[in-house]
Amino acid sequence: MVGSRESARRLHPRSGRARCRRCRARFGRSIHNRVPIHERRSHAHFIELGKIAGIAGPSILGVTVHPVYGPWIAFRAALLVDVGIDSPGDALGFDPCPRCTARTCIPACPAGALVSARMGHSEVPDHRVEVETDCAPRCHARAGCVLGPEHRYPDDELSYHQMRALRSMRPYYEAHIKPKN
Repeated sequence: MVGSRESARRLHPRSGRARCRRCRARFGRSIHNRVPIHERRSHAHFIELGKIAGIAGPSILGVTVHPVYGPWIAFRAALLVDVGIDSPGDALGFDPCPRCTARTCIPACPAGALVSARMGHSEVPDHRVEVETDCAPRCHARAGCVLGPEHRYPDDELSYHQMRALRSMRPYYEAHIKPKN
């Protein structure tokens, strides 16, 4: 998809429905049956796209996970093509978290956000925004995953992406999650 909300508005300056009509006109038919869209947003759901393509599977961390690279794989864009792809990747059906016995990611999270097999969605923004110092440069739970530790991003790259995520998370947290005094 597109790198920022501003660039998305330049490409599709109208509402979500207008974007759908524009895509249907461009691609000749609705793409919604083929491209998973976030429920409350009008952009592709990358975890679902990764699963469908057989590139990666879901994780309890809320990021994709690859059989070799673990959680150290990220999708930055999606290309929509009107051509059949010959076959999905080797990770089709990959879902390692329910079978993982080590579960090293769970105690690694200082916010306690990973509870059994689901991510605690409210704990992460609370902890990252309010107690930013220990989670700002990296996600401890992601670093604690047993899959692909040798493919972990370098510290400067981790810090770059984590700080970008934190900058975009903070305004949403302030407007929608932070307890009102």
